[in-house]
Amino acid sequence: MPTLGALKTRIRTELDRDDMGTSGALEGVLTDAIARAVEFHSDEAFWFNRASGSATTSNGDATLDPPSGVRIATGVARNGALLARAALGDIEHLAGSGAPAAWAGNEGAIQLSPVPDGAYTLVVYGLASTGVPALDADANIWTTEAYDLIAARVRLTLLRDVLRDSEGVALAKLAEDEALARLRRETSRRGRTGMTTDLPGSP
Repeated sequence: MPTLGALKTRIRTELDRDDMGTSGALEGVLTDAIARAVEFHSDEAFWFNRASGSATTSNGDATLDPPSGVRIATGVARNGALLARAALGDIEHLAGSGAPAAWAGNEGAIQLSPVPDGAYTLVVYGLASTGVPALDADANIWTTEAYDLIAARVRLTLLRDVLRDSEGVALAKLAEDEALARLRRETSRRGRTGMTTDLPGSP
């Protein structure tokens, strides 16, 4: 299972840059580029970065924070049934209270309609709030499932912004596109064959 340290070693080797190692002049640049690469791809749904959790509404409070571990909400359900997804402008100023029937994203929060008149337990589905592992010995979805994708994106970023190697950028972009296509195919395959379940009623 590739760790953060293994990812760094791979990138240093592929770029032939010892100065990106421990205490090297560009060590911090490499660390920052990995964080940027994870952030760049973390808003796309793959089979491995989906998350869900429950949250409870409060009487009279029209907004709800996503549960811990959910970065971006993509669906909200109550009692096993999905709430309708709406445009924020269509529900933000609606009057009335009751059991939530619709939702919209509102600057990271979840806007509910009608305004909850009590405590309702909702299940929120979305993208995981998983970042870069804390230590070189640690691993997570971005160093394992997305290993090739993140490595290619980091190389692209460094070759473009630091090393100024246009030919290298083009090659890194090809590698990133190849890795991204593979992950998208696998995500689609798992969805078709029922290997993942994100939302009520999904395969």
